[in-house]
Amino acid sequence: MKTIKAKSYMEIPANHTGIIEWGNGGKHWFENGKRHREDGPAIVYDDVYKQWWLDGYKVWESGYGKLDLRDKIILSKDPHPKYSTIQVLTYLDKNGIQEQAIIPEMEY
Repeated sequence: MKTIKAKSYMEIPANHTGIIEWGNGGKHWFENGKRHREDGPAIVYDDVYKQWWLDGYKVWESGYGKLDLRDKIILSKDPHPKYSTIQVLTYLDKNGIQEQAIIPEMEY
C-alpha cells in the first residue's frame, strides 16, 4: 500500500488509495479518494484517537465511547455483504431497529 507524507489535503492525489502520514503523527487510510479501511481504524492519531470509516462514511470514533448493548435486543450479527472482515450488528432499542457495522479493532 502506497504511503504519502503530506502537510495539507492539496498534496493528496485525486482518487488516492493508500496511507497519508501527516506531520502531526496522524495517519489516514484512503481508497479511491475516500477514507476507508476494512481491517482497522481509517484515522489514527498517536494510537489514542481513532475513527473507523467505510467508503467515505464515518462508522465510529473512539470519542463515542463503547457501544452499550445492555439495554438492547440483539437481532443478528451477520457478515457485511461487501467486506468479509466486517460484521453488521442489528439490534432493537428505544429508537427501533438499528444497524451498526463492526470493523476490527472497534471497541464495543
